[in-house]
This record gives sequence, structure tokens and C-alpha cells, in this order.
Amino acid sequence: AVVSTQSTGIALRYNTGFIYVKGHVFKIYNLSFQVRTDLRDILASVKSVEDIVAAQQKIKAGLISDSEAVDPVLRVQEVTTCENFRSLPYWICQPYFRSTRLEALSSDTLPRETELQQQRALERKQRKEAKRQRKADA
Repeated sequence: AVVSTQSTGIALRYNTGFIYVKGHVFKIYNLSFQVRTDLRDILASVKSVEDIVAAQQKIKAGLISDSEAVDPVLRVQEVTTCENFRSLPYWICQPYFRSTRLEALSSDTLPRETELQQQRALERKQRKEAKRQRKADA
């Protein structure tokens, strides 16, 4: 909550646009909102930067109560790309890790994307052939 409050303070000082501030705050609380969707709804309903500051106080109170009540073993993010990263509870601000290029290339999504691209290319070829046939018949 401290990181979010500081970044919002900077945004207020430099008159940053509402959409940019809201998006940034959503990114900061990304892991917390995966568990506490009710807190996400609070931030989703704000209409100005000043409302974001008020929402942050509610979110902070909710996360503090979680940190005191919930089993501290609960983890959300399992990081495999960074060997030395210590998994933390969701109420603690932490970095978001993207998969490395090698992991992305070795994942099973690549064959599905390639198959979809091939299917689309075949459909385009069939449409072009049908169009040529219609022109030839006319």
C-alpha cells in the first residue's frame, strides 16, 4: 500500500491523467486483486484521482486485516523464471515476472497459434479461389 500511495502522491503533484493513475494502481495491486476481488471492485468504480486515494485507504485496510488473519503460508505467484525469488503472501507488493523468450517458445501455446495461422491462411486462399471462380463465371 505504501508503494501505491507514494505513486498516487506523485501523480497528484504532477497532475497525471486519471486513466494512467488507475492503470498503474491496478498493476501494483495485481496479485492482491486475484485473491480479493471485492477490493478490485472498489478501485474499478472510482471516477477521479481523488477517489483513487480514498479507495487505496479501503484497500490498505482490507490487506492489513488479511495479513493479520490469513495463514501466512498462502502464496499466489509461483516464480520459475527467477531462481532466487522468495515467494511472498499476496498482500505484499511484489514484482510481476513474465516468462522468458525461451519459455514462451517452448510452451504449448506456440503450436496452437501456428495451427490457427495455417487455418486462417487456408481460409484466405479458399476465399480468393472462390472470388476468381465467380469472376470467371461472370
